[in-house]
Amino acid sequence: MEINWTDMEIKKAIKENFRILKNNGKFIITLPFGKKSINSWYRTYDKKLINELLSHFKIRKMKLFVKKPNYWLQSKISEAEKIENKGKNVNAVILILATKK
Repeated sequence: MEINWTDMEIKKAIKENFRILKNNGKFIITLPFGKKSINSWYRTYDKKLINELLSHFKIRKMKLFVKKPNYWLQSKISEAEKIENKGKNVNAVILILATKK
C-alpha cells in the first residue's frame, strides 16, 4: 500500500496531534531527513520544514541517524542535511521529542 500524503494532510495531522495533547504533553515523531525532496514513496524533510511543521510545539530533543552499509549511526545535523533519500531507500531520519507549548 502506497501512502503519499500532501503537505496539507501532513499539516492537518500534526495540528490534530497538537489539539488533542494536554499542555506539556509529549509528541514523538520520526521523519525521513536530508535534502528536501518528494517522491512517490515519502517526503524528505529538512530543518526549515520541520521547524515550520512543529512551530506550535517546543522541540525538546532531536536525534539524527544516517544509514551505513549494515547499520544506522547517530549523526550530527550538518552531516544528515547532506543526505539524499532516493526511491524506496531512506538514508537519514530524524527523531523528535516535542511538547505542547
